[in-house]
Amino acid sequence: MIMPQKTTAAFIRIKQQPYCCVPACIQMVLRRQHLPLISQQRLGQALGLVKPPAPQPSAGYGTRLQLARFEPNHILRRLGIPLHWTWHLVDQIKTPKQLEKIISASLPEKNLLVCFDWPTLFKPDNQQHWGHVCVLEKIDLQHHTIRLVDPDPTAPFRRIVSSRDLFRALQIHGRKNLASIWELHK
Repeated sequence: MIMPQKTTAAFIRIKQQPYCCVPACIQMVLRRQHLPLISQQRLGQALGLVKPPAPQPSAGYGTRLQLARFEPNHILRRLGIPLHWTWHLVDQIKTPKQLEKIISASLPEKNLLVCFDWPTLFKPDNQQHWGHVCVLEKIDLQHHTIRLVDPDPTAPFRRIVSSRDLFRALQIHGRKNLASIWELHK
């Protein structure tokens, strides 16, 4: 049986400033929802942005959503952003098939971001590990692939990855680093 492809309205890429993949992805969602943009610096500061020369957190440099004081729904309300944040944490996602099911059930209506271990997905021989966030734009259930919109200005705008590889990158990044699918909706 051939499963249909599901896609969202196109995302317009916003390139991240250093260590601001989460704020850049939030900006892409704001733009898609026709909401006013908030600067990456302001979003980053509100979400606990850590940059060098500060000590590097276990998830890598960037935002610290895992800390209670940076809880995203509180921050969205405080910044006047009319969106709600829902987590699908990695420990709730048991297989690549379940990952596909979560994504497929949400696209195209909802905005999905994914937090994963970048080296595991894109440079598997790298011994270092750090987190990265991209927008989930499309899923192809027939080929078990997912299209990401990457805010990294040095990376391709859109990347197609296998659901199996993304699942592994989520597992490696782990719950303590908030590896998960993030849903932003009205």
